[in-house]
Amino acid sequence: MRQTALDLHPPIPGDPPPFYNTQRLVGEAKARATQRASGQELAVLRAYEDIWPAGATPSTIHERMKTAAPLTSIRRAVSNLTKRGLLRKTRRQRIGPFGALEHVWEAKR
Repeated sequence: MRQTALDLHPPIPGDPPPFYNTQRLVGEAKARATQRASGQELAVLRAYEDIWPAGATPSTIHERMKTAAPLTSIRRAVSNLTKRGLLRKTRRQRIGPFGALEHVWEAKR
């Protein structure tokens, strides 16, 4: 399996959680949701690494991943990866699927 920046920078205390438990899940349901969200972060980071250095908007990543996860989950992953220093928000913007400008992110190398 290919190594990513996520492998080189495992979570440390103070990092944002991969899953925000707004549904107040407990036990196994919470564990599954957290694992699924962690997997989304890895998939998002890999997508950014694969298209680097061009960068992409979260909606472009969502479209290319062909995932059933909602766009908000991809945006959460992008935010978390940015806070962890693995992605960088650029000044570039592109028109998103809803006609609004979206910032472009890229993988830090």
